[in-house]
Amino acid sequence: MKKVLFFLIAFFFCLSPAFAQQYDLLFLGFDAGETNIWSALIEDWKTEKKYAVMTMATATKVAEEQHLTPLITLQNLDVDCPVNDRLHALTTDDLRKIEKIKTRYLCTGMYSTPQRQIAETLHKQGTKVIACWDNFSSYDRLAPDLMANVEKIVAIAQVVLTPTQQVADDLNQRFHTDKARAMGQPTLDVWRKKLQEVDKKTALRKTPFNQEKPILVFISGYEEKGNDYRRAFQLFAEGIKNAGSKYNVLIQLHPRSNGELERTILKEVATTSSQFPQFFISDARRDLTVMEAVALAALGATHHSTVGIQALFAGKDFFYVDLPGTVYTNFSIEKKLSPQLMSSEEISAFLMTHHASNNASSAALYHKSGVPENGTAKMREFLEGI
Repeated sequence: MKKVLFFLIAFFFCLSPAFAQQYDLLFLGFDAGETNIWSALIEDWKTEKKYAVMTMATATKVAEEQHLTPLITLQNLDVDCPVNDRLHALTTDDLRKIEKIKTRYLCTGMYSTPQRQIAETLHKQGTKVIACWDNFSSYDRLAPDLMANVEKIVAIAQVVLTPTQQVADDLNQRFHTDKARAMGQPTLDVWRKKLQEVDKKTALRKTPFNQEKPILVFISGYEEKGNDYRRAFQLFAEGIKNAGSKYNVLIQLHPRSNGELERTILKEVATTSSQFPQFFISDARRDLTVMEAVALAALGATHHSTVGIQALFAGKDFFYVDLPGTVYTNFSIEKKLSPQLMSSEEISAFLMTHHASNNASSAALYHKSGVPENGTAKMREFLEGI
């Protein structure tokens, strides 16, 4: 009996993707941002390299929804990683389970403690680390928790891939290195194409709305230390309370959100105005996808989401909602491509006077923003050459 049990356990580990082979390239995700880049790279990628995607937290949800394969989750390795704690430290036992996976290169996001720990563990085994900065904002414009592990990841990385030259220059100057290289953002390449492919009639039937009023979509975030999301969403709710004659409002939830915060705030503010717009809260797991939500929108809003820029490059007007004194910015705000509104009065005035204006060509946007074009091709070419 013991021999049979031993054989079955050994057979299981031989079949498990984590132990089946040594990889040329392992993509490591914690957040939605970098995982969407992995998805863009993998889709229709004709490569002979053996690769896999390893995920935890929000990245697992995104990877499963997008059917990324081969997929290794920390949960499958019996490693616990809380979804809402990017500074959670893995134990020594956790890292022992992970270090059994062999890969020549690790391509990782940069904003969580588990990613940093895994990168350091595999680096000690001889794995070369490629760090990916998916955000369009520079270091000092992002929340402290996001930046907590960046310096240590930069220290062990062979190269840091960034979406803009501005971010690359900032990292190189900040950490006295030349590792950061602007590669563009692969997700921008697919947004315009996929947005045009959305069946809007089918998408609209997933909402309670009709075609009588244009839709204002809010791409939600999540409350995290130092990011003021809750207060920003409160401003948004107060800013739309008299917009019911002009808009229906669609709240598209972040994969990390269950919608309770947004629902509570909207219901509270709705009681203060007879002109509060009809709203619908969409969860991508059962309602609209992000792409469908943006496709339906006549106008979009967000707090700090990169969807604002992805949608902008796909032909949609977006604005950002934030608190007075915020340090957050990105190139679309700085170059006056998207307004940043910091009071309910500003939001209300903007909504009442807005007319669609994003008619700039894709090439013009790339030129004005300083984002290298063809990010998917550039990043694939780099990865093929390692």
